[in-house]
Amino acid sequence: MTFGKVGEATLSQWMADNARVCWIEQSEPWVLESQLISQLDLPLNLDQNRHNTFHSRLKELRAQARQRARELPIGSQAAEWAAGPLPGPSLGHPRSLDSDQ
Repeated sequence: MTFGKVGEATLSQWMADNARVCWIEQSEPWVLESQLISQLDLPLNLDQNRHNTFHSRLKELRAQARQRARELPIGSQAAEWAAGPLPGPSLGHPRSLDSDQ
């Protein structure tokens, strides 16, 4: 699934304007990740975050969004995919909209 060329460009611009990333080197980053998720209020992170009161609702909303996206026509998007990736910030491999995480 995709947001289409215009949607992806809009999202990339929003991320460039609003998203911030920081990191620290950690020999076992999954340990720190688990600690942070358990101690901080991270409502958009579903992984390891079932204790968050928004978890069930967000999971439901994401499932509805995936279903709605599957119902939309995708013919025009095939040509956009063939054009290749959009330029902009890269944060590694994007997660699929089909992912529950």
